[in-house]
Amino acid sequence: MSSELRVASYELGGRRWLVILFAALVCAAIYLPTLRYQFVWDDEQLVTANYRLEVANPLPLFGQDFMPQSHGSVATRVHYYRPLTVLSFWLDRHIWGQNPFGYHLTNVLLNALALVLLGLLLVRLAGRTQIWPVLLGIAVFGLHPARVESVAFISGRTDLLATVFVLLCLLSLWRYARSGRWPWLGAATAAAAAAMLAKETAVLLPVLVVAMLFLPGFGARARNRLAVILPAAAVLACLVLRWLVLGSAALPAGSAGVVQRLLLFLNALGRYGQLAVFPFTHRLLYPDRPAFAAFNWPTVVGFLLLLSLPLLAWRFRGRAPGFGAAWFLLFILPASNLFAIGDTFLAERLLCLPLAGLAIIVLSVDRVRFGSARNLIMVLLFAYVGLLASDTLHRASVWCDPVTLFRTMVRESPGSADAHLNLGAALLRQENDAGGAEAEFRMALALQPGHAVAHNDLGDILRKRGQLDSAGQEYRAAIRQDPGYAEAHGNLGIVLLRAGQPDSAFDQLRLARALNPDLAPVYVNLGNCFVARGQPDSALRSFWTAIRLQPDRPEAYINLSRLYTVLGKPDSAELVSRMLQQRHAPSSGRE
Repeated sequence: MSSELRVASYELGGRRWLVILFAALVCAAIYLPTLRYQFVWDDEQLVTANYRLEVANPLPLFGQDFMPQSHGSVATRVHYYRPLTVLSFWLDRHIWGQNPFGYHLTNVLLNALALVLLGLLLVRLAGRTQIWPVLLGIAVFGLHPARVESVAFISGRTDLLATVFVLLCLLSLWRYARSGRWPWLGAATAAAAAAMLAKETAVLLPVLVVAMLFLPGFGARARNRLAVILPAAAVLACLVLRWLVLGSAALPAGSAGVVQRLLLFLNALGRYGQLAVFPFTHRLLYPDRPAFAAFNWPTVVGFLLLLSLPLLAWRFRGRAPGFGAAWFLLFILPASNLFAIGDTFLAERLLCLPLAGLAIIVLSVDRVRFGSARNLIMVLLFAYVGLLASDTLHRASVWCDPVTLFRTMVRESPGSADAHLNLGAALLRQENDAGGAEAEFRMALALQPGHAVAHNDLGDILRKRGQLDSAGQEYRAAIRQDPGYAEAHGNLGIVLLRAGQPDSAFDQLRLARALNPDLAPVYVNLGNCFVARGQPDSALRSFWTAIRLQPDRPEAYINLSRLYTVLGKPDSAELVSRMLQQRHAPSSGRE
């Protein structure tokens, strides 16, 4: 193709932007069915049961750890400091309440915005070339099934927000480099901070900015220095804020030895490389540490990627392939077990941000001389995009509701105790299937006899059946495995209270309160204990504390109203009853 034709193809004027916008929106539309999906998995902890989202002023959210309903002892809880993500949940809560439609709509819109911004960046990186590689890059990123978890899963929003703000940072820097106008540099700095406050995997963004300086089109050297220094300062400030809130700027390296950590890293890198190119094999959960740290084919692939990506980034610095390789490597490194990321050694959602680098690499296909096979190669590339779209539609349907999700998890990882535990909880909550839930909890314990949460959840089923002795045994087993498990102590207190042992129950509930002061059910049952002990003032304080912690918990209102009635305060009892009616219909009073 002649250079004149290339220029004409590139200079489409306003129509070029319309074509890019149309392509981005078409790719985003593939997720419209998710608007009918429910809350699943971590959505309960982060959204539906997160009482902190009820506050009128969201500013304190920037100084808090955000996993209030985690199971197990405080020592084993996940530290979750992504305040901008939680702020978005706060906005959704105040607009949509507990309606999942609005939360999914936010994810769909954020995904569409990310695709539009990526299209703008691809156009700038493409230079004077045809527009079809740009469209292909948008399609590869937008239709890639590894991104399903980030869009169809409400709690996966962290990756969408980080992607949006990283793209905004780079586009703002591009405008600053071309114009020298300070507002663009300010916008880039703010976007860098926002990316970090959305998800900590954006920590290497300043290194990517350095790689961007090699690209054509940047201005004076002094401006370039500021383009690196100010975003880097913003990222550093966010790390300091993270350290102040959590006591650590980064995630701990964990207990893995040097060799095991290296194998975890290489295996994760190798599997991410495979999923980026061939994303048609899925797992919601990956093996435990010993299996994941074993030497296998991902180790070799990870080693090759660790060698080739930096070489590619350096060899083609200043061009799309090099910048794309740097992008993929820099944003996959924090997700590749260099540091511990809880019990997650691999997750498809962690590919969301790195995959934009793959879309940038795709731009280079137009510069490869295919000769007579050019048309065939183009057909194969777009057929590949079609396969991506088909697999994305199929995979997204897995996230429609908790039972479907966790049945899939059990099918993919039948040897995982957590998979069976999750399915049991979903069967109990969504279908009220206590028998099915009990079978799943017992399967979890058969696979992992020391699973404290499985013992606790099985105890809940037995307690609600009236099998107090068996329930107490399960709660005690949970406590033996995890002495700091506040929920298990609280549940044991309920069993003891019902068994006519109020003093022992009181001791267990006070211990649960000391271990985790944020558990509303503990305060409800402490209130019941105070009533039994003839301490109405303490009971009133406990019930009101439960309401403050979890305003949608009916038994706190019911028990409080009953107590006011017994104390001869009918006006207060009526007020509490009206408060409950504003929330939802009343239910049984005791836990």
